[in-house]
Amino acid sequence: MSTLVALLLAAAPTPLQWEYRWGDSPVVNGRAVWLDDGWPSAEWRPLSPPKYPKRDGGEDRLWLRARVPATGLAEPALRADFIEGTFEAYLDGALLFAEPAEGLRQTGFAPSASHVVRLKPSGGVLVLRLSAVYPLAGFFGVPVLVERAELVTETVRSELGRVVVGCLMLLLGVLAYEMVQRARRGEREARWFLAGFAVLMAATVRDIAAAFSIISFERDTYVHWGIFGFVLSLGFILQRRWGQTQVELARAKLEREALLRDLHDGIGGVTTNIRLLAELGRRGGGDAAQALESIAQLSGEGMAELRAFMETLDQNAMTWSTLVGELRRYGRQVIESRGQRFAMRDRVEAGGAPSGLFCLGVLRIFREALTNVVKHAGESAVEVEVEVTASGFVLGVHNDGRGASAESAGGGRGLGNMEARARELGGELQVTLENGAHVRLTVPLT
Repeated sequence: MSTLVALLLAAAPTPLQWEYRWGDSPVVNGRAVWLDDGWPSAEWRPLSPPKYPKRDGGEDRLWLRARVPATGLAEPALRADFIEGTFEAYLDGALLFAEPAEGLRQTGFAPSASHVVRLKPSGGVLVLRLSAVYPLAGFFGVPVLVERAELVTETVRSELGRVVVGCLMLLLGVLAYEMVQRARRGEREARWFLAGFAVLMAATVRDIAAAFSIISFERDTYVHWGIFGFVLSLGFILQRRWGQTQVELARAKLEREALLRDLHDGIGGVTTNIRLLAELGRRGGGDAAQALESIAQLSGEGMAELRAFMETLDQNAMTWSTLVGELRRYGRQVIESRGQRFAMRDRVEAGGAPSGLFCLGVLRIFREALTNVVKHAGESAVEVEVEVTASGFVLGVHNDGRGASAESAGGGRGLGNMEARARELGGELQVTLENGAHVRLTVPLT
C-alpha cells in the first residue's frame, strides 16, 4: 500500500511555494546578485498563485523564486499555463530557459501561451526574472511540477478545445470572405451576415483592447453583445430562408397541379378521340380508312404530349439547352414530315435552368404556333428563332406564305389558348398575319 501511495504522489502534479520581489538585481561580475539571496530573506515576499503579486510603484521587473524538491520524477519539468510578460528561468543560478530566446523585452507578452521548463531530478532553487508593463504580471494559474513524458497527452487534451476553436475561427473567416464576395454581388442575406459579424468583431476587439490597457479597462465585457448581434443576424437570415422555402414549396405545388391538369387535358383528349375513332372504324364502312389515319395521327400527338410531360418532370435534366433541343426536335418532326423546309436559329446566354411548368407552357405554345403557321404556310418554309438571355426568353415562329386572314385566325381556340398560356408564364404573345404568319412569345426572366 505504501508503494502505491508513493507512486500516486510521484505522478500527481506538485505545486511549489513561491516568493516574489519587484525591481531588478544589481549585477556583479556578470551575475545577478539576487540569484544568490538566502532563505529566508526579508526582501522576498510570499506568493500563492494564481494570485498576482502586488505591484510596487512603477517597477517593470519582477523576480519569482521557489525551492524545487527532489520528487523522484525521471524528467521533472515546470508547467505554467501562462506567464504574463517575457521571462528568463534560472536553476541554481544557471540560465535554463528564456522566452523569447533573445532575452527580455521591455514590453509585451511571452509568445507562447503555455510553458514547460525542464528541471533536474535533484531539484534546486528555481528563479524567474520577468519583464512586463501590463498591470498584471506573473502566473496565470498555478505552476506545478510534472513528469515531462506525461505532458504530451495532457497538452493534447488541454489544447484540444483551442484547436477546435481555431478551426472554427478559420472556417468563420473563410465563410466571411465568401459572404463579402456575395455582398459585392448584391445578395441581401450576405450583407446581414457581415453586419452581424462586424458587430461581433467590434465587441471582441474592444474587449481585447481593454485587456491590453489600450483603452480604459472595465470589468464588464461587450463580447456577449457582439454574440447576440451575430445570432440575431443569423436568425433573420434563417427566417428569410424559411419564408423563401415556403414560397418555393407553394410554387412547386402549383406547378405539380398545373402539370397534372395539362396531362389530363392533353392526353385525356387524345385518348378520348382515339377511342371514338376506333369505335367508328370497328363499324366499318367508307370511313374506316380515314378513322385509322386519324388514329395514327392522334397517337403521334399523344406520344409527343407524353414526351413533353416527362421531359418537364425531370428537373435535373432540363436546362435551357435541353428545352431548345426539344423545340428543334419537335419542329423538325412536324414540318419535315409534311415536306416543308424547317430552319431554326438559337442563342442561349442565360444560366440556371427553367422550371417544369415553364418548359411545358413553352412547348404547348410552340405546338399551337406550328399548327397555326403550317395550316397557312402552303409549300413555304417555316423558320423558328429562340433567344435566351439573362433578361428574357424569346420564341418566334414564322413562315413566308400567304398568311391567314384575321377571321380564320381568330375563329378557333388555338390563338386564345396560346395567349392564356403566355399570360400564365408572365409573358406576352404577338401574332402578325401580314406577309405570312408570325407568332412571337416574349417572357421576362428578371
